[in-house]
Amino acid sequence: MKVLVTVASVVLLIELALTAVSAGAGLQIWLERMHDLTRVALSRPAQLGVFAITSVAGVLVLYGFFAPWARAAGGALAAAGAAFVVVQQLRHADPFTSLLPYLLFLTCGIVLVVGFAT
Repeated sequence: MKVLVTVASVVLLIELALTAVSAGAGLQIWLERMHDLTRVALSRPAQLGVFAITSVAGVLVLYGFFAPWARAAGGALAAAGAAFVVVQQLRHADPFTSLLPYLLFLTCGIVLVVGFAT
């Protein structure tokens, strides 16, 4: 389980870093993708909110290499964000269109939380 949690942590850190950079920089391709998935146009404050949440989750997961509770907290935060996107995708669009990255995000977050509980 420890190896699985470590792999999930590394994958989640990469995903969180990419999301934080995309949201913080306001990359047009990311904005269009989020609009296609959630049917919500993200304003600049919302982009900064996504940047802040993914940054905090990333720091928690990174700190989790020294304190397991932080890894679980970061995983829970990341899983909650991914769950929001997945639910919006299922409600508003074709449910089988590009859900894989968000399901991976969700799965990694769940693995970190379960890894802490065991």
